[in-house]
Amino acid sequence: MQSSDNLAEMRVLHVEAEETTQNILRETLRRVGVRKFDAVKTSEEAKKLLIRNKYNFSFIEYRTVSEDGLKLIEHIRNPKMPLNAAHHIVLTAGDANLGLIKSARDTGASTFLAKPFSIGAVKNCIAYLLTNPREFIDIENYYGPDRRVKVNYFDGDDKRTLEPNKTENSKAEAS
Repeated sequence: MQSSDNLAEMRVLHVEAEETTQNILRETLRRVGVRKFDAVKTSEEAKKLLIRNKYNFSFIEYRTVSEDGLKLIEHIRNPKMPLNAAHHIVLTAGDANLGLIKSARDTGASTFLAKPFSIGAVKNCIAYLLTNPREFIDIENYYGPDRRVKVNYFDGDDKRTLEPNKTENSKAEAS
């Protein structure tokens, strides 16, 4: 992850109706080194700030007061809008399910963070996005991070090879 000095220069927007959750994320980000933090309760407020400020990250709650977070992400990711469309967007929700996670990805969220989140989860989320940036795709119906994410779950030696194993061929020929 970047040093605390670099994180101190990052600017974060949080769109969340609950003031308690805003305070928790603000304190969590402060502990990992982020100093520039704006919090709003509605999508309308977020859109105004996104026009005025350049953000490195937005944390957007799925269920905001004015519209759902996915609609706000769609609005931000519109390359024709002057809303800092190419920054990292993290969708947050307390009701994490596979359908919502896929919708977040397909709408243009950089990643998904389930609530309640810990300091470690937020730190890992930021570190992952900073060290593994995905290319931005600009096609007719989508603008946002590449939705293809390669995940390797296998832990061990990869025994697959391009050339067949000679001992196996020898056994087959002997039969």
